[in-house]
Amino acid sequence: MPGTRVEYWKAKFARNVANDKVNIQALTNLGWTPIVIWECETRDIQTLETRIAAVFHPAVPPATKNYIVSPILLTLLNDVS
Repeated sequence: MPGTRVEYWKAKFARNVANDKVNIQALTNLGWTPIVIWECETRDIQTLETRIAAVFHPAVPPATKNYIVSPILLTLLNDVS
């Protein structure tokens, strides 16, 4: 949490969490399995690759999956249907 404008950031983070819940539920309802990866988790590419690989069966190459990238977070979506 930033040290300045704490109330602003608390409210902003709360809105982000609420929006994420709505979007994750909408994607789930469409048969997707959302996986949220925060931007700070993308700094170490080896750790990121390990985390993503753990979600998928090793026989399925990541290139066959759908990726959505935003400035705030990377959401990796796996079509489960």
